[in-house]
Amino acid sequence: MAKKFGKVVFGTLMVGAAAAAAAYYYYQKKDAESISLDDEDDDDAEQTAERNYVNISDIADQAKEVAEDLGEAATEAAAKAKEAFTPLSESVKEAAEEAVETVEEFFTEEDDTDEQ
Repeated sequence: MAKKFGKVVFGTLMVGAAAAAAAYYYYQKKDAESISLDDEDDDDAEQTAERNYVNISDIADQAKEVAEDLGEAATEAAAKAKEAFTPLSESVKEAAEEAVETVEEFFTEEDDTDEQ
């Protein structure tokens, strides 16, 4: 019984595969017939008419101008940063002087309250 069932399943699969192959062949042939060489030539003519070419030297000139502008901006930014920059040694010296003044004021206030 299992052998007969296996043969039926195998036969069904073979018939299905043959039908799928025939359908595939039919649709491939149908698509090949619907495409003609004249259609392809028309497509190429349309594509070449729409092409726009760019002159590389124009792009290079524009890139050079942009680079020069960026260079000038960077130079200006560096000059402003240099003007605004305070060396660390000066900042530390100022902070130390303020700390000394604060400590002196603190101790002079204590001394003033003790004397009264």
